[in-house]
Amino acid sequence: MRIQTAQDLIAQTEALAEPIANPEFFIPETGQIRWVDALRDLQTASGLVEDKDFAAYLLMAPSSLSELLRGKVEPNARVKLLILNHLGFYTIQSALFFLMNDEHAASLQRAAQRQAKKIANQNSEKISNQTK
Repeated sequence: MRIQTAQDLIAQTEALAEPIANPEFFIPETGQIRWVDALRDLQTASGLVEDKDFAAYLLMAPSSLSELLRGKVEPNARVKLLILNHLGFYTIQSALFFLMNDEHAASLQRAAQRQAKKIANQNSEKISNQTK
């Protein structure tokens, strides 16, 4: 299965008649969105300098915002839609299109990480068995 590139996604979005306001927030290799960078850009654009004020704007606890900004957790769907709106996706169709592609790319990445971990564990077991 071929992963769509950011250029593919941009071309498809152009077909939806919505330009991408900030293509620098997309990872070219995977088409995923750099959520933390986009969230920081949204904070700057909103004029809310203090994280506490920005958290209130997003209707979330400051501690939850802190985890988002440190990349510890993924934004929930509501925050992702706010970010996508900020990035210039004004119709739900194009926003959902990008959310689905982002989630698909993320799921492929998680699957590859699980597979790599499984292979590493198997190799470790083989080495352990050979040294006995």
